[in-house]
Amino acid sequence: MPFEEKLVKLNSKSQEPVKEWIKAKGETDGLITEIVDELKAELAKNDIGAAVPEIIFDYGNKGFDVAWSHKSAAYVPGWVLS
Repeated sequence: MPFEEKLVKLNSKSQEPVKEWIKAKGETDGLITEIVDELKAELAKNDIGAAVPEIIFDYGNKGFDVAWSHKSAAYVPGWVLS
């Protein structure tokens, strides 16, 4: 989910995350969590299990880091071939 250009520029000029970025990131994370929880609940109604990797923002590298590898994500539904 993209952030407003003004916010991205403001944050990129600072050595540390600015308070506006932290607030927007927290709101976005909350929205993503709500969406994921809703999707998992809907899938569960049809006896479909779901797993979701935790996504962490890595301030040092200025990017998102997913806690699972692609292989881990493929393993959950049984897509990994031996």
